[in-house]
Amino acid sequence: MTDTTDVVSVVPEGPKGMQTCGEKLSDLSLMCIMPFLAWFVTGYAYASVGLHYRENSWAIWHMGVLTFLAYLVRPVVSLIISRVGPWMALPLTCFALLLLLPAVFEPSDEVAVSLQMISAWSFLVDLALQGFCFTRFSDKDALRKASRLQSLSSTTGYGMSPFVGGLVYDLGGWRSCVLLQAAVQGSLIILLLLSPSLWQDWQRWRARRKSASTVETPQKSEKSVQKILLPILAVAAAQFASSYSYMCEWATFAIYFREVHRWDDAVCAGLAQMAGDIAGALVLLISASYSSPVEAKADMKSSSRLHIMASKPYHLTLLLGAWCVLNLGMASSLHVAVTCQVLMGSVFVYFMQFVNEMSMFYASGNQEVYLKLQSIQQVAFNCGNALSGIASLLFYNELGPLIPFFVSAAICFCCFLFYTACFLLRIGCSSLESSETGLP
Repeated sequence: MTDTTDVVSVVPEGPKGMQTCGEKLSDLSLMCIMPFLAWFVTGYAYASVGLHYRENSWAIWHMGVLTFLAYLVRPVVSLIISRVGPWMALPLTCFALLLLLPAVFEPSDEVAVSLQMISAWSFLVDLALQGFCFTRFSDKDALRKASRLQSLSSTTGYGMSPFVGGLVYDLGGWRSCVLLQAAVQGSLIILLLLSPSLWQDWQRWRARRKSASTVETPQKSEKSVQKILLPILAVAAAQFASSYSYMCEWATFAIYFREVHRWDDAVCAGLAQMAGDIAGALVLLISASYSSPVEAKADMKSSSRLHIMASKPYHLTLLLGAWCVLNLGMASSLHVAVTCQVLMGSVFVYFMQFVNEMSMFYASGNQEVYLKLQSIQQVAFNCGNALSGIASLLFYNELGPLIPFFVSAAICFCCFLFYTACFLLRIGCSSLESSETGLP
């Protein structure tokens, strides 16, 4: 069991350097516990909800439509958070908990379970937690480390959730899953109520509403976003390709390994699915402690072309290329496919974090611009998930088990060309920090 003081020491210090015990615990909650809970609730049902549908003789295609609709609601949640403020995480999570209540009393009613899944899948408040983090840590290095710690916590949350959810379902049935979701969402509400970042953001929102200049603020932020629209759309296209590829693999890996490679060990397949995610997040967190000297070299004119290709913005070019290769590898032998499955988890985590850091860079310290940029990326992310969730299974059933991976590789290759061309035309073969000057 890890001692609490050891975990707290990993959390970067806030703006003042000297922190009380209460501030450290608040940062621990913001960096570790709340991201874990927010993502856990989105994934725990994947191991059991299909079985619950089968047991009640409900049409499986209903669940497919429900998943599609749930991912379409997510951008609306992100839009509310970006327009109003991160403090909206509290009322949104409270509303999600209310949607869960019918399933508490009627866990075998399809409408009640549908509302429960909307509650779990749609009301992800990750953007709000990122906004709190962006405001909390003004120092560049501390913000990067805090953001990567959030990524590790989020990855651990959704990586562990199917295993825990399946175990709870086996032990106590669907009613136990309902109670698990209620406990997680209730805990998240309590932590949000206790978070100083939430109340500080709420006070800023009230102050902006009372200020005579509130009409000008959105206009300024809109102009700021318009100046960087091309690179943001390029990043959004890359984000779409990444989420499409990951959902394609996530939606098909269980049946693909069983039907094509005759691999019936679902537990090992699930562990392989989780291993790449968590390994990637750990590498990101560790690398944050050693990246400052490297970034200092990046600002020098003597930066090597190799280093430029491995840093903003061309690190996403490399990852898009990796997605192409890994998708093609999934259509190979069992050993190659399992290796690609593990590596896909790591690439996905890198991609999510690097997209977040691109938004941080272009926001230039402006929280309102940052939230707008991240909401655009959330739309791309959820559209990729929603489209892939339906298209991949349709291609698998109608055209063959390898077609989903070939289509995914083609999408990634097209986005690879578009993304790389956009930044080559904008900054050429130079680092982003030295080329993008005078940003808002």
